[in-house]
Amino acid sequence: SVMRSVTSSEKVDLCFIIDSTRSMDPHIAAVKKSIRKIVSKAKRTNFNLKLRLAVVAYRDFCDKKQFEVMDFTDSVADFESFVSGLRAIGGGDSPEDMAGGIR
Repeated sequence: SVMRSVTSSEKVDLCFIIDSTRSMDPHIAAVKKSIRKIVSKAKRTNFNLKLRLAVVAYRDFCDKKQFEVMDFTDSVADFESFVSGLRAIGGGDSPEDMAGGIR
């Protein structure tokens, strides 16, 4: 399991890729809560863990603000602040750029 791997690791880079189109609006608060729980559990699982966190929020191809990116950081506070500021906006009927979020 992922948590077993985290427990035995010394360093982990963890990137969350999030659909942040308007259709996610009813769910975005739950997504943020789940992310905070995952980070908290990872930190509690291994006290010596050097955890770096990143976020890529993606939207539709047609959106002006297609991506919001936070590169890897070891500051949980900065990471949580960035995640808290994410909003489910934009979106049309064009497809989301999931592949772009992975790049």
